Amino acid sequence: MPKTSAPTKKSDSDGPAKPGGDLGKDAFLKLLVTQLKYQDPSNPMDNREFLAQTAQFTTVEKLNDLAETQQSLLSAQLQLGASALIGKTVSYTDTENKVHSGIVSAAKFFTGAPPTLRVGDADVALASVTEIGTPAPAATSSAAQSPTAQSPTPQTPPAPAPQAPAPTQNGQRPGQPASS
Repeated sequence: MPKTSAPTKKSDSDGPAKPGGDLGKDAFLKLLVTQLKYQDPSNPMDNREFLAQTAQFTTVEKLNDLAETQQSLLSAQLQLGASALIGKTVSYTDTENKVHSGIVSAAKFFTGAPPTLRVGDADVALASVTEIGTPAPAATSSAAQSPTAQSPTPQTPPAPAPQAPAPTQNGQRPGQPASS
């Protein structure tokens, strides 16, 4: 009986094989379906082998999902870190290895790219930041610096709450009529 081979038609949706000979999940699934379609009916694939391949496919698929989730979490963490720097003083190194510093006024987020910070009139990559600090306090007016303006006003403690007189030996309070 002549043996048949799998068709070699290449479709654009397959995508190239990954470096190192790894197959993507679509290529793996197509290979498995092709293998089932063209198997020898007199000698079908072993059930254990089929289950092992199916388990491998599921594992690859779940690992890809996990990698996507981790990438999404990393992106969210970078965005959170960048937004927390707004109002802070940062030092950064530019493309010419010169160190600059300034106050972060904004954070910009782009799909698939790390966030950038707006420092003065420059957009700075978050990875270029070398130091983070709090901004220097702004100068205040001379009235706020005078000793009288800085001294706290004395506060009087609250008056104690009135207490009821203690009962006498016979259990009556003063001012109550005696019970007979």
